[in-house]
Order: sequence, then structure tokens, then C-alpha cells
Amino acid sequence: MNEMGGVGKWMAFFNLENHLWAEDICKKAINENVVLSCKHTNPNDTNFYNSCVICFYINEKDISSHKRVLKFMIENDAIPRKKMENLKIFLLS
Repeated sequence: MNEMGGVGKWMAFFNLENHLWAEDICKKAINENVVLSCKHTNPNDTNFYNSCVICFYINEKDISSHKRVLKFMIENDAIPRKKMENLKIFLLS
């Protein structure tokens, strides 16, 4: 941990058949400077539950980073629609 804080993480979940979408989202998040780093479940690993995750890493104390990631996740359908209304209130504050 440094003076600016530790690393924060936001996660999005997806099914294994959507692994190409997850790969694209990670690349896009990095290329658009939305996050410090990003990773997703390896589609080649044995996955008995068909449940996968994308992890978006940011500075935990930087509120604007949290808002930027949430906005990115909403715009890229990484958050279920039923959860979005509460997040939009947070993003507007």
C-alpha cells in the first residue's frame, strides 16, 4: 500500500460462453484508461459451474475511479439492468 491507498477491485460475472465479450471488455477498459489493470477467468481452465468473473482494479481511495469503473460497467452491460438504477444515483452524486 502506498500514500494514495491500496488497490480496489470491482467484479462483473459472466457465463463461460461469453468469454470473448469478457476479453474485449478487459482490453477496452485498459485501452480507455478506465482501470489500472483488469483480468478475467481463463476460458481454457476447467470450470464446472460455468461461472466466470472479470476483475477491474483501481486505487481504492479515488472516488472518481470508482465512478468511472461503474459508468464503464453500465455502458458495457457488465452490471445487470435491475442493479443499475441504484448505481446511477451514486454516479450522479
